[in-house]
Amino acid sequence: MSMAGLCHECARPALTVCRLCGRTTCQMHLDPRSGSCESCSTGKR
Repeated sequence: MSMAGLCHECARPALTVCRLCGRTTCQMHLDPRSGSCESCSTGKR
């Protein structure tokens, strides 16, 4: 049920775009160093 490799989407005011998958993700899920969301970079399980 969990979509591995896909960015998190949420209804937060601070939204950014993941550089890897291009999906809209919360800023809290985005790694400021790599510019990609944690599910794309480190959240692969």
